[in-house]
Amino acid sequence: MDSSIVGQLAATPYIRIDGPLRSELFFGPAADPDVITYDATHLADRLPRGVFLDGFGATYNPVLSQATQVTGKVLLQLGEHDVLFNADGNAERASYPLAQVTAQTLPTVGHCFNLHPENRQGWSQMDAWLRQNHLR
Repeated sequence: MDSSIVGQLAATPYIRIDGPLRSELFFGPAADPDVITYDATHLADRLPRGVFLDGFGATYNPVLSQATQVTGKVLLQLGEHDVLFNADGNAERASYPLAQVTAQTLPTVGHCFNLHPENRQGWSQMDAWLRQNHLR
């Protein structure tokens, strides 16, 4: 995310991502316009600035998130059109230097893949990964 956008969002005590920016950040080209509208109307909420900045900092700083301490198996699922995280998973994989990381890319999907038509594909891949890794 462009740091100027973060600065603009953080200029108010409560953060709410609305309109075209929300669509750009969370949805890919296959997203249903009715779901985008539903998300904007019923799911979008305000976050206190501190919570937003803590989450943002932990997301982009593996030391803050303690990802560098994880030693187990990690599954990363990233949307092909996720503008917050690169779909190749290289940066996220590097955040877990001690873990066994599997990265999967979900085609046509943005950041919020549970609200995309392909969500069941992602869920099936999670289930298969859990079974293959004897975690289920």
